[in-house]
Amino acid sequence: MSRKNIIFWIICLVIADQVTKLIIANFFMDTRFDIINSVLGIRPVFNEKYTYFNLLLGINFGIFARIVFFIFVQFIVLFAYGYFKTLQKSSTKLLDIAFIFGQSAVVCLFCGLFFWKRGILDLVLLN
Repeated sequence: MSRKNIIFWIICLVIADQVTKLIIANFFMDTRFDIINSVLGIRPVFNEKYTYFNLLLGINFGIFARIVFFIFVQFIVLFAYGYFKTLQKSSTKLLDIAFIFGQSAVVCLFCGLFFWKRGILDLVLLN
């Protein structure tokens, strides 16, 4: 895939995610849906600890530490993508798709950190 296509798809996925979260935050915050009774379901809630694992483990790192960590992870992902792209002799379509999903997830994470004042909007409930 060309660089333009990769950037286009990342932007499309980020916009779709943020629009979906805006709609859910404004109209469907009281909605509850169980996929597997009391084990797995959809329950929108704003997570002030910013990640599911922080909430689950009861840890709360500061926002600055979280930003530095995700920037570090971002550099590792970019390095790994470039490295694997040079190793690949045939089509890199699957690698490009994985990169698109990973990068759009990171951008959505930063959108959640900077734009959502009440925390990250979590949708999936796992007991």
